[in-house]
Amino acid sequence: AHDVQLLVIAPTGKSGLERLLLGSTARTVLARCQVPVWVARGVANAPERVVVGVDLEPGGQRVLEAGLHEARREAVRADVVHAYADPGEERIFAVSSWEDQHRYRELIVGEQRDRFQAWCAQNLPRTGAPAVSLSTRVMPGRPWRVLVEATADVDPCLIVVGRHEHHALHSLFIGSTTDTLVRRAAGPMLVVP
Repeated sequence: AHDVQLLVIAPTGKSGLERLLLGSTARTVLARCQVPVWVARGVANAPERVVVGVDLEPGGQRVLEAGLHEARREAVRADVVHAYADPGEERIFAVSSWEDQHRYRELIVGEQRDRFQAWCAQNLPRTGAPAVSLSTRVMPGRPWRVLVEATADVDPCLIVVGRHEHHALHSLFIGSTTDTLVRRAAGPMLVVP
């Protein structure tokens, strides 16, 4: 079936510990599928917002395009979110004073904001983004947690993320952020290869 454009799966497990377990079939599909995979979870209503998680890597353009396509299709706002590692205490504690720690943190935040703005300036025009209500955010923290928090105030909310490229040796690897989101997100997801 070379004309398949989307695959829909429903992961096993309903709540609690069961929800943290991603079935081997779902994991294999997510890791190997060459088309976007819709992970059906939660209410079957149309999403009220689309949260697009981008990591500024080369595959991020495909994720952005897919997320904005879904937002346009559903006529809802898209939030493009980039999460980065919070300047960890191990780095900050190496700086002597509180003022130096604060300056260091602000430097990292500024660098990440600048990188994200440059990435958006390069990639958003290619997507036809003006046809959709759009916001962009750059936030410190673990990407999966930042994306879950970005969806907390809207139900249902679609999360769109990418999958890391894999090698034959790691044929079941989908990336730690995507893996965690598939297990923890309350609503539907679109995973873009």
